[in-house]
Amino acid sequence: MSLKEKYQEYKQKQEAKAYFRSQNSMRIDNEELPAILVSGFLPGLVVAVISALIEINGMHFLALDLLIGYVVAEAMVRKRGFRSKHLAVWAVVVTLICFIMKSLVSILVMNMSLRLAFSLNVVVMAVVATFTQSMLDLLFMVCGLVIAYQRAR
Repeated sequence: MSLKEKYQEYKQKQEAKAYFRSQNSMRIDNEELPAILVSGFLPGLVVAVISALIEINGMHFLALDLLIGYVVAEAMVRKRGFRSKHLAVWAVVVTLICFIMKSLVSILVMNMSLRLAFSLNVVVMAVVATFTQSMLDLLFMVCGLVIAYQRAR
């Protein structure tokens, strides 16, 4: 096989790949990915902040963790228009970020009296606090992630 034939074969493969990607509606394009992520993050963040404020007042509703996963997945599916595994993975990532933001809001609101400045240490503290909760809290967080995956898939 000559070099010219190899180049023609390579060029045909690239054209076929480009055509497949342009016709594949299940794939999320890089242009629309930020809009889809934001559309899932904002409602999830609202529920996470409400959950954090309720927990600060002494009540603890684990069902709100499930609701975060549901809200994120449904918002992303409505923005995209259909369900896919690629969207489901992004829904899980956004839901996990919302769980971390819930811990971050709790830490910041509880420590307002200490005048704790927002820094990288506070973010690290929120990540650690997210994953060092009780076993029941972690179970509901995992269930929220599963709900996000199942609703978006």
